[in-house]
Amino acid sequence: MSLSILTAIIFGSLMLHPSDVAESRGDIKFYVSKSTFRLKDSVSYAEIAYMLDLSSFIEDTVESLTYRVSLELTDPSGKKKPLSDEFEQTLRNPSSTGFIIDQFTLFLMPGDYDLKLSVQSGKRKGEVLTRLQVPDYSGDTLQISEIQFAWHIGTDTTSRFAKYGIEVVPNPTSSYYPGHDTLLFFYEIYNLVPDTGKYLVLSAIYDSDSNVVRATRPKVKDKSEGLDKAVEIGGIALQGLNEGIYTLKIQVMDMSNQNSATASRKFVYSLGQVEMLSTELLDYAGFIEYFATADELEQYEQLDETGKLVFLRRFWPAHGLTIQQVIERVRYADEHFTVGKTLGRYTDRGRIYIKYGPPDEITRGTFELESRDREIWHYYRASGIEFIFVDISGTGDYRLVYSSIPDEPTMPDWQRYVSPEEVQGGEW
Repeated sequence: MSLSILTAIIFGSLMLHPSDVAESRGDIKFYVSKSTFRLKDSVSYAEIAYMLDLSSFIEDTVESLTYRVSLELTDPSGKKKPLSDEFEQTLRNPSSTGFIIDQFTLFLMPGDYDLKLSVQSGKRKGEVLTRLQVPDYSGDTLQISEIQFAWHIGTDTTSRFAKYGIEVVPNPTSSYYPGHDTLLFFYEIYNLVPDTGKYLVLSAIYDSDSNVVRATRPKVKDKSEGLDKAVEIGGIALQGLNEGIYTLKIQVMDMSNQNSATASRKFVYSLGQVEMLSTELLDYAGFIEYFATADELEQYEQLDETGKLVFLRRFWPAHGLTIQQVIERVRYADEHFTVGKTLGRYTDRGRIYIKYGPPDEITRGTFELESRDREIWHYYRASGIEFIFVDISGTGDYRLVYSSIPDEPTMPDWQRYVSPEEVQGGEW
């Protein structure tokens, strides 16, 4: 069994996770989760994802690391033959703060199984024992597969994580945190009426008291003609949530016969420890340009580092923000919106992100007028504010062309890029 490897750097601990995530015992720390999907008829397949904590079996800097993964799958009833496999991996230039994410696929009949997964490197070993439940997706009833949480969703069709032309890198911990706080997910819909009609999807996040804390607007989708199946991906920003366990709920309705189905899965949002204000973090936390008056800016620039920290501890709460929230927003803007030599914080998208926080939903597309890529940011929690950005120059520098509030400028020639009918609430 040959698998490719994705390495990611993660800051902070990932000890907090939902109950359906299995944590290893032993010297080597890793986490395991599964997602099941329909293959055909009564046969399903399970994607078993795991995340290895390299720091648990790397003591010093080494040029390479070799480890062996072994799995055993048994049927508690004894009706199905046991399955076993093992494979070896070598990682070049491993990092002591790195994680490895990978997965393998098992083709199974519906039912309950016991899964034993072990990882060994030299004398170090970790082991997971967990129950694997495979649903029955056969029949004619509208159904949704298990929701798969993702670490990354992209367009790399050559990736070993690619399916249906989408790269879905799993998140085996089902945990998110500042710096990696967009809930990405993948799921499949089965037994739609195979016509040319439409179906409706809804996504919402509930807290432990069953209150809705985030939701996307209803989306009406076209079916693929002649197919009873659909594939969906989504993303919901988590910034601003309190630390805790949340539930993502998906609802689908086939508009041809009004049949509906739901699916849900728990995840964790962890704030982690608040970082000390190093020089780098002070640069983020001290970016007050979009909030401060001219006098405040001048006063701040004249302070030493201690004075700046005291200033910021008063300044940000007065604007309804914490220092940590500002650090997250500015850092995110720099990482995701930088164009050429212009830092993301100085771009239009960066300014809106820093001032208003992450949007509840982002719609991407291409304007027929001028054939320019666009992004529409929706803020449902703020009375339906919308910002429309367009890549006018075709260089990736998205400019704000339309704002639904007077505090942000709308271009005088905005109708060159946006039709009034669309702004008034049409479907994007």
